[in-house]
Amino acid sequence: GETVLQSTFSSKLLNLGHTSTSPSAPHHVDACSLSSLCSFIREQRPLLVSLPCRPVQKLDRLPYTTLRMLQVNTLVHALLQVTHSYVSSDWRNEAESRSRSAVQMKAVVSVEQPDGQQGVLILWGSALDWLGHFHRDKNAVWDF
Repeated sequence: GETVLQSTFSSKLLNLGHTSTSPSAPHHVDACSLSSLCSFIREQRPLLVSLPCRPVQKLDRLPYTTLRMLQVNTLVHALLQVTHSYVSSDWRNEAESRSRSAVQMKAVVSVEQPDGQQGVLILWGSALDWLGHFHRDKNAVWDF
């Protein structure tokens, strides 16, 4: 099964679950090549085939959670108060990057939930624009 992922402006990545039908692309994919690839994966990479199915997620039904209950590859909402932030510029660490002068700005944001649970968020790209809001309203509880 193939997993469909969707990127949105607010979530960046949304798990839409497994595809129910394979898209037909007779002019783009050679059936023999695809069959060979599937056989190779089944024989040489059986762990990839045995990965469990992820539940389908919809933007209008994302649950709220606590920091202790966060799970890998799952989008959720969390009510958090920003307690501290630090901006750093690190070398961009991408395998495809050919430019050594590329700098990726990142912000490390310390957060706390109303019940006292603490955690850290890493912001980059357009999410850095949120820092101004966090600094202006320091006592606010934000819906992430």
